[in-house]
Amino acid sequence: MSIPSEPKVRPFPWRCPECLKLCVRPAVVSYKAQVRHDGRVHEVEVAELSVPRCEDCGELVFGNDTDEQISRALRHQLGLLQPEDVRAKRTELGLTQKALAESIGVAPETISRWESGVVIQTQAMNKLLRAYLYSAVARDVFDSVDGVAHMRCPEVEWPSIAATWMRAWGDTWPDANAPLDAYLPARCAPCAWDSPEDGQGTFPRDEPLRLVA
Repeated sequence: MSIPSEPKVRPFPWRCPECLKLCVRPAVVSYKAQVRHDGRVHEVEVAELSVPRCEDCGELVFGNDTDEQISRALRHQLGLLQPEDVRAKRTELGLTQKALAESIGVAPETISRWESGVVIQTQAMNKLLRAYLYSAVARDVFDSVDGVAHMRCPEVEWPSIAATWMRAWGDTWPDANAPLDAYLPARCAPCAWDSPEDGQGTFPRDEPLRLVA
């Protein structure tokens, strides 16, 4: 039985595509890149970019590895989850890619692309991922039937609190760096208990259910 061999790495030095000299060797450089993401152009600085560089003319030779380093730096700069973060938390929760996709309303292929690093999620989708993966309360809401979350009322030990789920992203969601232990304002149908937003008061009884930072 034959064992697949490791992919062959072309030995250095390489021929420079700019000056054509055989002077391209591995290097670590400080690099700034402009990357378009989520409808905006971001300036990303990578303090230590590993990239082949021509020792004669200084030309940098980019490949998949260098592109991934820049993508990781962009995710870090924007506070986005890295591919391994999404994969590790999904696995920890015992979810398949298909199950996670169904819960947050995307295609399984989208989850696969996020976890492989092929695609960088938008800020809005990152907030959605953070809420679902890191908040048990948020998962209860997302996985509820017809937008009704079933939680225990602390006042009467009634097994369900009926509340409307308002799917409003934007400012109602915790930002990328906010703690994910958010409150879910809700109203108990039997006793009209209203969960407090900040411990100082109650929500109106017709207040829609939403995540608040």
